[in-house]
Amino acid sequence: MNFVGEQIIEGAMLAFEQSPKAEKKTTEIFTSKQEMLYAYLFSDSFSFLKEEEQEIFLYLALLIFKAFDEVNPDIDPITQDSIGGFEEENWEIWNEASGKTFTEKMDPFFLNYPQEDLLAFVEDSIIEDEEEEDSFQFTKEGKEIMIIGLKTVIDALNSASA
Repeated sequence: MNFVGEQIIEGAMLAFEQSPKAEKKTTEIFTSKQEMLYAYLFSDSFSFLKEEEQEIFLYLALLIFKAFDEVNPDIDPITQDSIGGFEEENWEIWNEASGKTFTEKMDPFFLNYPQEDLLAFVEDSIIEDEEEEDSFQFTKEGKEIMIIGLKTVIDALNSASA
């Protein structure tokens, strides 16, 4: 497993910004390499997201996959059972977290986490938007569902590359 650093993440974002075809190509690669993980993004777990939240969620998942694929291109296919296990574990951690704010509830996820930059990117993507006056505002439930889903994606990719 190779670490996905900030520069790799920024490179993936830049690729999406510079070429509209990059997202489409990444989607094709994602579906061919990780069919079950891609299908997970459209599961009932995310049916409660508002339309804008779903779009942001899918965009962030694509960015995570692209960045991860840059440094770990030979990842084994991820099983549905593996994905479900990570999601369940993440919900347990979230529900047991004692923090009062969203950021404080995120703290346990960062303890000895092997892909800290990816997780920080996800957290910043959801939190920073709230601070800008005219930016999209996530629902409380949407933020929780998105953080659990995207951390599950990172966990699954990370475990399959180990």
